[in-house]
Amino acid sequence: NDYEGYFLQALDDAGLTAGFWNLSFSKLNDDVATSIRTLIWNVGLGYPSLDEVDRAFVETHLDNGYELFITGQDIGWDLVSGQSDNTDAAFYHDYLHANYISDDVNRYDVDGVDDDPVSDGIILHIQGGDGANNQEYPSRIAPYDADAVEIFRYTPELWGAGIRSVDSVSGARVVYLAFGFEAIDNAEDREDVMSGAFYWLKDVLFKDGFESGDLGAWAYSKQ
Repeated sequence: NDYEGYFLQALDDAGLTAGFWNLSFSKLNDDVATSIRTLIWNVGLGYPSLDEVDRAFVETHLDNGYELFITGQDIGWDLVSGQSDNTDAAFYHDYLHANYISDDVNRYDVDGVDDDPVSDGIILHIQGGDGANNQEYPSRIAPYDADAVEIFRYTPELWGAGIRSVDSVSGARVVYLAFGFEAIDNAEDREDVMSGAFYWLKDVLFKDGFESGDLGAWAYSKQ
């Protein structure tokens, strides 16, 4: 969907380095898999959201105990609603640890959850501004099991908009947004969401360096 610029800029603004892979040209392969630990997957408004080959790659990635940040407004509809030809509820439940509630909530204000390590203090608008302005079907989701917790909510109803999970078997960490990251309406908020997601996925313990900008003061609790 050509939304990668929103992700790459947010990563750059957060001082993070990343590679980019365009699935329109070729699928991720085993050679790529060996060099990736933290995977950021932009579904955008594309169909299928993740096809069978994509899902197999993600399953292997997460079975290895690695990390995934996945975002897209129609992932649940595509995989769970039964209205597409790409249904895979087992993947959605067992790997994303998500329960699909409904499509097209028609809500564009999203708040983080107090004291959550990813979203505390974050207040988002996912329409207009300098975002992609492409949210036709932002979805409502909830945690599927005890491995997951809610981290973003559509307001004012407090409907689930995002979750994070730690798989109780593999230890894999997932952040899943049921709206498009690219639609966040300003660069500062996109950076905040990217930073919060990335550092939770990597299990980084913030020390004084978080405020001072001294990367050497950060400690990693997971190798």
